[in-house]
Amino acid sequence: MTKPIIDIVAPSMPCEPDIVRQCLHMIESWGFTPRYTIAEDSPQSPLGFYSETIRFQQLSDAIYAEDSDIIWALRGGYGLSPFADKLCQIPTPKRKKTFIGFSDNTALHVIATQQWNWQTVHGPVLFQAATNLVTESILGQLSALLRGDLVETVIPALALNEAAQTKRSIHTTVTGGNLSLLQTSIGTAWHVNCQHKILFIEEVNETGYRIDRILHHLRQSGIFEGCQALLVGDIDKSSDRTGEDLAPYVIDTWAQHLPFPVIRLPGFGHGKENGLLPFNRPCTLSLGETPTLTCLFQ
Repeated sequence: MTKPIIDIVAPSMPCEPDIVRQCLHMIESWGFTPRYTIAEDSPQSPLGFYSETIRFQQLSDAIYAEDSDIIWALRGGYGLSPFADKLCQIPTPKRKKTFIGFSDNTALHVIATQQWNWQTVHGPVLFQAATNLVTESILGQLSALLRGDLVETVIPALALNEAAQTKRSIHTTVTGGNLSLLQTSIGTAWHVNCQHKILFIEEVNETGYRIDRILHHLRQSGIFEGCQALLVGDIDKSSDRTGEDLAPYVIDTWAQHLPFPVIRLPGFGHGKENGLLPFNRPCTLSLGETPTLTCLFQ
């Protein structure tokens, strides 16, 4: 019996060859055929990237491949957004796929869901899964997702404002990703659209004042208009010059002023506990004293 193919792509930063081999071995051990097409001796620029041509071609091949249904990002960092406009110009793929990744891969999440109507999944990149940088629980979810056995997730959350404490349910879809990348989308061909949707954000290595500035930029650009709710994932390593973590203060302040529910979603971000969150799939946000987010994967 032929093993299903998982296309592995590196549109952002690369990994060392031994890490890549470790990733391929893990996919094989799970009963799949990994496909990674960048040669070990491919040249890299002084910035540490494979050329944009190589990265774009590998990603395009995976997008249009007729023999695979899942694309998994090798890692994040930086590198995808500079050619996101090119992805917006390619013909809509005939075959819908599931894309897994987060952080710098936010650009592909937005493009794939908004332009191709794909389901994508915020979740760990492959090198994290293969190098013990995620919990056993998350590994189990990833394996189940690849097998098609992950049908639904019910996520406990925390209400951050009065609108979130008012008992009611919101039925819609989730969009979003890394806060800095969502800001990068403003004014581009892949400008994130939150109309009638729930917006999810997460961040790492940003100071409190910069998080505040990005949120103001999102507000002034109109991204919050029509938004049904805001899910705030983990905002890690956000200490300011004083060493104090001001991100909680910034988020709480925004929560009190935004007109829609603001929900804290722990365990979704850059940490070892980085849960799977499907984008562009039906979900229900149940509000009240103990909110929950229920999302379908199929």
